[in-house]
Amino acid sequence: MLRELSDVRQIEGGRPRRWFQSGDEDLIVWYAEDGSIYGFQLCYDRQGRERALTWTPGGFSHNRIDAGERRGFRYKRTPLLVADGRFDASAMTRRFLEISAALPPEIREFVSGKLAEHPRGMQSTEPGVREFRSASEAPLGRAPQRDTLRDGSLMTVFRAQPFHFRASLLLLATAELVFAGWFAYRTINESALFAIHAALLFICALGVIRMVQWARRVSIIVLWLVIIVALGSISPFHLGDLMAEGIEPPSTTRLLLLYLPPCALALWLLHELAKFKGAFRKTWL
Repeated sequence: MLRELSDVRQIEGGRPRRWFQSGDEDLIVWYAEDGSIYGFQLCYDRQGRERALTWTPGGFSHNRIDAGERRGFRYKRTPLLVADGRFDASAMTRRFLEISAALPPEIREFVSGKLAEHPRGMQSTEPGVREFRSASEAPLGRAPQRDTLRDGSLMTVFRAQPFHFRASLLLLATAELVFAGWFAYRTINESALFAIHAALLFICALGVIRMVQWARRVSIIVLWLVIIVALGSISPFHLGDLMAEGIEPPSTTRLLLLYLPPCALALWLLHELAKFKGAFRKTWL
């Protein structure tokens, strides 16, 4: 469901804009000086091959968003709009009606009306590439970074994500807090070195809930370590070491019950973190 983000940064000299976001779409609406709607941009498929449909009084344009990802030693470039192919107006109209129930009625009617006017199968009117420079041009269809958000709008972004992704984040943060507690307990009973692990996992759990990129990367490392440790615990080498020490190894059934669920859960969380990597923000907290 499209829900409005608060405190969206207004660019000096550009048109006033409002920003709405769902799990996989962004809607940016620009206003004219008299308060009427000047135009809009509907960005969709944010978790896959992101594209943007833009309408202004000059007409429609349909573009693919090149996010300028960093490659090799090159830094991330400024996002670009690149001409895309055909636009499935019928499918987009159906999708918009599904996710726009919470929009202000005048915006919902305006956008749905323009989608209905879209010539089916129209080619992009943008022949090349252009760079975002002001709010009067098409802004990138992603949530603003932390400097444009307050805590309330961050919660709005979190609630706008798909339910299974929110559940994954909460589950991951809970697991990291449990591990942090376990390391803290070992700190009291064994070594103060475990306090570093506990603090890192606690901060990482906070970063996951606040959807920041560094926490995502640390979580990916932690999840792979869980998988490696679990697989190592059921390897013949480990079982052989137990037998050499005179310890009877657990049965195969017991090993599978102990280690298969954590591996499956870790793989699922890795999949979610990879699928929704664009939802995480470049900030510390």
